[in-house]
Amino acid sequence: FMNIGEVVYNEWHGIRRYGVVMSLEEKDEGLIIPWTYARVKWFNDEPYQATTESTNKLRNDSSDIYKTNYRIDKIRHIDIERELGTLSKIKEYLELEGDGRGYRHMEKVHF
Repeated sequence: FMNIGEVVYNEWHGIRRYGVVMSLEEKDEGLIIPWTYARVKWFNDEPYQATTESTNKLRNDSSDIYKTNYRIDKIRHIDIERELGTLSKIKEYLELEGDGRGYRHMEKVHF
């Protein structure tokens, strides 16, 4: 279940998008259980906007793939404090283990 005001993310063709749920709406699509859709305010969303605009131009059929409402199974909740804390620890580790370039030189690992 999702709530208004929750911080969420969406993965779309390798683009990770972050946002806040602004509203929720249940839509009866003829299924036994109706889907809930969320309207999300996205932040720093320029990569998604540019990609959807480019795709729309390439299609050249007046369709628009830009979404404003998302089925709640297509977005994921984020514990923002935990996420920021983890990313900060990773950044700190990389800076402390640095080689003068700010980050440690990473060796390629083959599996």
